[in-house]
Amino acid sequence: MDKLLIKIFIVSIVSLALVFCSCRKKPTVPSVTTTGVTSITRTSAISGGNVKDDGGSEVIARGICWGDSENPTISNSTTSDGVGVGTFTSNLTQLTVATEYYIRAYATNEVGTAYGEELIFTTEDYESVWTENFESYNVNTFPGTWIRDANAYDAAHNFVTNSTASEGTKSLSLFGLLGGCWGSLTYRSLETTAPFIIEIDIKNGDEYLSGCHPRRAEVVLKKEPSWTSSGRYLIQFANDGYMYLGGEKSDAYTTGTWYKLKIIYERPTSGEVKLSFWKDGDFKGDFIMPALAEEDLFTYFGLVAEEGTVWFDNIRVMR
Repeated sequence: MDKLLIKIFIVSIVSLALVFCSCRKKPTVPSVTTTGVTSITRTSAISGGNVKDDGGSEVIARGICWGDSENPTISNSTTSDGVGVGTFTSNLTQLTVATEYYIRAYATNEVGTAYGEELIFTTEDYESVWTENFESYNVNTFPGTWIRDANAYDAAHNFVTNSTASEGTKSLSLFGLLGGCWGSLTYRSLETTAPFIIEIDIKNGDEYLSGCHPRRAEVVLKKEPSWTSSGRYLIQFANDGYMYLGGEKSDAYTTGTWYKLKIIYERPTSGEVKLSFWKDGDFKGDFIMPALAEEDLFTYFGLVAEEGTVWFDNIRVMR
């Protein structure tokens, strides 16, 4: 009889344990909300979230995910802002200027990842300093807002033309003397200080180069509007068929083709210059180099055709 009671007792305990286990709530994904976006700049913003419930399992990751299309996930760009329940702040960095972003808070536990509400914001744009597309000038004239230098005074070969344009109907054609040492240069005031952005479209002619400066198009910053003045070359199209960006060899180029180039000029310290480059929308790299002795005095923006024909169009300076 005692053995029977023991067996009944054991069965009862096991049954109760099974009932207890079956009544326990299974873990679920966490519950999280997204905090509004603040402190929006050209390349950064602040958001965050609140993990209200861990779903019965420890939250092992949380933050903000973002992208340029709806419903971003942790496969997109993310921040990592701690663990557990409660509020958190997220710093979104390395954003693109004037771009619309979609963001959501996320929280992850052993079951999976949950997302908060989707919010949308747009980063700030740059301020335009000046633009130049040469559309307002008469064909076969030299633009009055630009200062001529060297061979640019040759009116027969340096003028606004409607024979080719990157956009619109006109561009500026410059011609450097073939087989010689007399390039064509023109300048206008930069009208801003670092940091600033330059966008420009450039097309090179296909003449054979044999002069003492066998290069085609160049973009330069100058202290004075003169070829004798000190300066910094930003872009050069060399006779070897390659572009040089900030003095560094980059992509090969083709004559007779328009290229869209973008430069960001920055001064990380008083003794340094940082140059970042894009070609046709593709990032080509950034370079930090020592500032030149008169770097702070480079207040003129220059276009150069060292040798042969070069066309310039759609110039924009921003800050």
